[in-house]
Amino acid sequence: MHPTRELTIDSDSSVTKIDQIVRKIKRDIEVENLKSHQRLLSISEFSKQHKVSKDTVEKAYRELQRQGYIFSVSGKGNYVSKAIVSAKRILMVVDKLDSYNREIYSAFSRKLGNILEVDLQIHYNDPVLLNEVALSSLGKYDFYVIVPPPPDTIMEGEFESALGGIPVNKIIVLDGISSSTTLNCINIVRDFSEDVFEAFSSHSDLFDRYRGIVLIVPDTVNQLSYICEGLKKFCVTYSKSLVIKSCLEGVSLNKGEVYIVYTESHLADITRKLRNSLYLRGKDIGLISLQDSVLNELLDITVVTGNFEALGETAAQLILQNQVLPISNAYRLIQRGSL
Repeated sequence: MHPTRELTIDSDSSVTKIDQIVRKIKRDIEVENLKSHQRLLSISEFSKQHKVSKDTVEKAYRELQRQGYIFSVSGKGNYVSKAIVSAKRILMVVDKLDSYNREIYSAFSRKLGNILEVDLQIHYNDPVLLNEVALSSLGKYDFYVIVPPPPDTIMEGEFESALGGIPVNKIIVLDGISSSTTLNCINIVRDFSEDVFEAFSSHSDLFDRYRGIVLIVPDTVNQLSYICEGLKKFCVTYSKSLVIKSCLEGVSLNKGEVYIVYTESHLADITRKLRNSLYLRGKDIGLISLQDSVLNELLDITVVTGNFEALGETAAQLILQNQVLPISNAYRLIQRGSL
């Protein structure tokens, strides 16, 4: 039986059918299930066998030709090329699929392009689930890019144990702090608290008109402790008061204060309160969001956020260049009219 007859296509997958066909045929060629000069199924045969449109098959074959995996002979069909260097496979495991990790994953995949394949799984800060992912994927990937659980959510040594024997030279700990693992692996470090402090202190003049800061962040935010530590250091250094709240209950607007929020609902509530007051945003009251978005840009909201796109690109570059370097990914303050 021709190997591509056994190929399965998942109609419910977020990966397009074209990409599924390309990836699976590439893998068959790389592991030599498909041999050099072996003829592929014709476009019509493939379409009928797998119940996909001829246009989809044609586009997939064209992409395989572009990448050098197959070649076309007029009037005869498509054939496997002579020699193919096996593409590296990468598994990225994140704590949750939020906007931050989507940005990291997108930048990471985009930087690697077609020369490397990236799969994505989620461990939800559960060491048991992380261990299951590690064991089930052992030996199947060339690199394992892992966003670890926050240190305050797991026991000491749990993260290392959960990795289930994955060779350390294949592990990249992404978005971790320097103390998040004792493994001698690639560790792209971000010291959250110091980054937050640097982001604020580098724009300390913007806070001269304000006497204090009110931070409103839910207790469930993973980076809460680091955000608090960075702000505490800033407030001590620049003689500002600091109040930390997990919700808006009991919070009233006071002239001379900067309100820092994490969620869009808190941002909307503060904005509503501000519109119903006599205070001027950016003069009497300051407003900062800890998440950047198109909406924040349109509303002219100042943001403090990590350069997550650069983090994903850095991880990809480390793999491409085979470098083992600890790299800090700095937060940045983007000034807009609300401060």
